Amino acid sequence: MIKFIAPFVLLFSISAYAALTPLAGSLRHYRAITESAEVYAALGSARVVDSITDDGEGSYTLVSADCLLKVTIEAVMNEPVRMVPELKVTVGALTCLP
Repeated sequence: MIKFIAPFVLLFSISAYAALTPLAGSLRHYRAITESAEVYAALGSARVVDSITDDGEGSYTLVSADCLLKVTIEAVMNEPVRMVPELKVTVGALTCLP
């Protein structure tokens, strides 16, 4: 019975992982942005992020009530080589209303 069920369980888990991979990657990027000390320092503690927009190619725009912040994310492979690279967040230009 186990030999009959095991291939279906394996097939289901592989297809479920394949379907969630883009979502998991996006969630990793959003988490890296929201946990970044550089983003917090650039926006300041008084600003709340209203939205994060994916501009493509690892570029994101953070929108608060009165400011826009450009952020880029790049994958960094550290030694020893891992299956999932670490993400480096680089803060760009902060544009605020006067």
